[in-house]
Amino acid sequence: MIVSDIRGNATSTGFELSAQVVIEQDPRELRRFAFRCEHPAAEIPAFGDPFLASLLIPCMMLQEDLTIEGPVSLELVEAVQQRTMPLMLRWRPEFSPVSIEANRAYVPRGLPDSRGTGTCFSGGLDSRYTLEKNLGRITHLVLVEGFDRSLEAKIPWQNALDNGRAAAEELGRSLIVVSTNARTSVLRACGELGRRMGRFPRDFYRRDYHGSLLVAVGLCLHPLLSDLLIPASDPWEELVPWGSHPELDTSWNTRILRFEHDGCEASRIEKVKRLAAWRPESLRSLSVCQDIDRPISKNCSRCEKCLRTLSALRLSGVSHLADSFAEPLDLGRVEQIEIPPGNLPVYEQMRALADEVGDASLASALDAVLDRRFSWRRFLGRARRRGQKLRSRSRRAPTTYA
Repeated sequence: MIVSDIRGNATSTGFELSAQVVIEQDPRELRRFAFRCEHPAAEIPAFGDPFLASLLIPCMMLQEDLTIEGPVSLELVEAVQQRTMPLMLRWRPEFSPVSIEANRAYVPRGLPDSRGTGTCFSGGLDSRYTLEKNLGRITHLVLVEGFDRSLEAKIPWQNALDNGRAAAEELGRSLIVVSTNARTSVLRACGELGRRMGRFPRDFYRRDYHGSLLVAVGLCLHPLLSDLLIPASDPWEELVPWGSHPELDTSWNTRILRFEHDGCEASRIEKVKRLAAWRPESLRSLSVCQDIDRPISKNCSRCEKCLRTLSALRLSGVSHLADSFAEPLDLGRVEQIEIPPGNLPVYEQMRALADEVGDASLASALDAVLDRRFSWRRFLGRARRRGQKLRSRSRRAPTTYA
């Protein structure tokens, strides 16, 4: 993969770093790969570090070396060679080591001692927890458009943006909005090629990649930040090799910028409880919904993530703080939840907590979710979904003639 024509330009609202990227095994011209940072971001130098971070793992998946025709930090290259790449090869032996070439070294000059500490912020439970926990050291909230698929539509993105602005204003912190076309340009092309070659793993973005995109965003902001916190999704006991992980996120550390994977000491239920104890009003503006087509700015209260969060709020005794949800918790919908891969421990923990707090109704619904009791709602819901899938497949099937 070749990265060329790296440019750092001022825009009407901030700065942009962009480059042309060509995949050598499929050398079609790609549109420019860009990071756009809105005010109050500092000027971004024309350097290759963010492209190294965002393209290394796709290169390892495609078994293609990475050449950057521009300045790159030698310390970052060393960190990648000694820590990031060996870790990924240990986790994913089907990937391949790749060489990294740059035509000159990037040496940052004039970085102020007053650089701050940022945290990635989406308004969800994990980012709220990291913000409130580290409020004394955080100076900037970093919101990334183009990172989370659930924010792709206009209404969800506007809701996240409004929440970010409100949190920054309330707490007296700076909000940095970064947008990137990584997923719609280079990553899409890598995925198409990887599928044709039989090398593209299922759920590559979350399983292997998404943390490195946050690292790339952080590197763009190094004139402003010396540290970037990446909120954890899972507690220590549930960690598996994943795209954002304490070992992987910190493997990119250099003297220019340090990354910290924060929050593994608490489960999702514990995060709700601690937020309720620290600053209950922080729970009033949670943004968790996975329904990108919802016509309202509030969380839909119907998708798995909304129902899981509402259940956690109820079990923590703070349902009255669920102002950002369109409807109260519906136990009939809870019974029909299909647990996503990796989330079983969350539901088992909620079921145990339901006994502790004496919530028999929610305990019964969670028993259905965990298939510990039969539920007609669950049975009929599954049958309805199977029918919908069969009808969808039949509509897509080609017509044949005798």
